[in-house]
Amino acid sequence: PNGDGINDRFFPQDGGDVEVVHLLMIFDRWGEQVFSAVDLPTNNANLGWDGRLNGQPVNPGNYVWYLEATYRNGVRNSRKGTVVVVR
Repeated sequence: PNGDGINDRFFPQDGGDVEVVHLLMIFDRWGEQVFSAVDLPTNNANLGWDGRLNGQPVNPGNYVWYLEATYRNGVRNSRKGTVVVVR
């Protein structure tokens, strides 16, 4: 996230299969939670993580994300992965 409008936020993206994202959490490598949001719509960058913790930019590195969502077919599922912060 460098303010150029390209990849400045990490947010749930979807092609139409997701009803709601119940939970999105992001953790640093020590397990400290750096971001959390509930009941997110998909494809809305304004509601995503901007690479900050307590208003300050986080250090570059790998961050783990965890997401719980319900799909339009009624199935609830969780996903996890890694996002890399580069400045």
